[in-house]
Amino acid sequence: MPTPTLPEYRVSLPKELVADLARHAAILPDWKLTDGLLSPETAVAYRRTLRGLPHTAEFVAICDRLLNVPAGEGFAVLELADLLDALGTENNGLCAVTALVSLIATPLRAFDRWPLWKPLGTWLLTPCAPPARGTTRCTWTS
Repeated sequence: MPTPTLPEYRVSLPKELVADLARHAAILPDWKLTDGLLSPETAVAYRRTLRGLPHTAEFVAICDRLLNVPAGEGFAVLELADLLDALGTENNGLCAVTALVSLIATPLRAFDRWPLWKPLGTWLLTPCAPPARGTTRCTWTS
């Protein structure tokens, strides 16, 4: 059975890039924020480390086309499961993802009291009523 093609906006990381990131994750500094944005010093350190990896330019070019070219999608969905699995610890994984994302945009904290990375919260209620407000989380089952 043929493998279905991914929508264009989904960006899979090449296996070689995942392996390179896994090897370099230990030398990536922890992220620091300045006014809710990734600090310029941290971004420079990430870029210095990742720009030398062979498949980084390909990843950046794909994301740039999706995000910045007028005919692009305007967004990208990064498939990061393989990278997170390869890195083992949550801290290494989030640090590598932050470094990778900093090559295409400036990571930011959504709200002042939140950390840069916050676990997604979901209430699994069955059955549940349609969301009445934006703060209500609900998983629909049929």
